[in-house]
Amino acid sequence: MPSDVYFIDFRASMRRTLLDRFADLLMSAGFGALAEKKKLLAIKMHFGEIGNTAFLRPYFARRAAEEAQKRGAIPYLTDCNTLYVGSRGRAPEHLYAAFLNGYDYLGAGCPVIIGDGVRGDTETIIHKRILNEEKQFYVGSEILRADGLLVLSHFKGHDQTGFGGCIKNLGMGGGSRRGKLAIHSGNTPEVDTDACNGCASCERWCSTGAIRVDGGVAKIDPNLCIGCGQCIIACPEGATQNQWDASVEQLNRSITEYCYTIASQFGGRVLFVNVINQVSPNCDCWAVSDAPIVPDIGIVAGTDAVAVDNAAVDLVNQSAGVAGSALGDNIAPGTDKFRAIFPNIDWSLQLSHGEKIGLGSRNYKLIKLR
Repeated sequence: MPSDVYFIDFRASMRRTLLDRFADLLMSAGFGALAEKKKLLAIKMHFGEIGNTAFLRPYFARRAAEEAQKRGAIPYLTDCNTLYVGSRGRAPEHLYAAFLNGYDYLGAGCPVIIGDGVRGDTETIIHKRILNEEKQFYVGSEILRADGLLVLSHFKGHDQTGFGGCIKNLGMGGGSRRGKLAIHSGNTPEVDTDACNGCASCERWCSTGAIRVDGGVAKIDPNLCIGCGQCIIACPEGATQNQWDASVEQLNRSITEYCYTIASQFGGRVLFVNVINQVSPNCDCWAVSDAPIVPDIGIVAGTDAVAVDNAAVDLVNQSAGVAGSALGDNIAPGTDKFRAIFPNIDWSLQLSHGEKIGLGSRNYKLIKLR
């Protein structure tokens, strides 16, 4: 049986605003089961790196919080600290970045609580058997203390997973610092020595000292590298690249397994939402945003993370691309937009592995709400 995925476009009027329609979407998709009286509701967010302009705007989170409060629930926004060097590596800086991007109490309508504490080590270890293998997962404890979970995601491209939606928001974003390290393990980039100009941008952004410029060329120590991929983003020449092998596949599998493990702790009280607007080529972890690759499309929601992400991918690929964007000439409706940007990444890995481990189904029914 296909999973139900609810959809609204971005049409609005003075009588019925987009946020009114967003509230209707939440309730149609099952939000009422999460927002129970006197129960804690965690709203898993990505607050956006300082300098990014594509991150999800706080009014969506504020409306979700207001709908929860109407029902007597106690909502809070949450995300875990990052592994890479940036503005969200520890809770004080992370909170400042969130507030600067509008996620303060006035903007969001509820508190912001960093999921893995001040230094990223407030974690809960979860033992779970996945595909007949016993595994350990390191998760931000403050996410797990809630009674229900709303995963509110900005849908966009990603240089290591092809796209970033609900699965990545919860899977990567819900891991503590040690969890993120485990996810990235074995994903050491490589340097094209012909393209490298020795500018040392990658060295400055490396949090572990794994990169040193020697003889005018950057060199990466695989024993120190944590695989966060920040050097790939930092390189102005594109000389630092992923190794397109099993490491990328493993990264996607690990993200999906983290999503599955965290979601399983809530006994079905989880709702996944993808807001498909300002679909930037890269993650909101970047301190810059490129032009959107497609026009704004709408919002999808459901209890099945695989179905919600798959529906968002399909809607983007069905859309005409934006001329002059990172898509180049691949803008016709029906073209694979994420393959056009990242030809070496199989974005379906999150979805196929999610089906395999029981996270959800790629078979879905899109229910369009007026």
